Amino acid sequence: MTEGGPGLSTEIIALRISRTATEFRELGVAAAMSNYLLLLLLILTLGMFAITRLQEARAARQARQIQEEG
Repeated sequence: MTEGGPGLSTEIIALRISRTATEFRELGVAAAMSNYLLLLLLILTLGMFAITRLQEARAARQARQIQEEG
């Protein structure tokens, strides 16, 4: 097969981590990459929880206002 785009430009992060650990035998680098990926996903997840909580609070306020008016 063609193995994607030029160089490693189309390689996903998880595959890159796996290849770093197995093919290149750099377990420490792969572990560090895994930790950075975990941290990135944790930050994104917490951000999404915060956004969802704000949207739910806004919707609840609007629902209360509609009930009070009607």
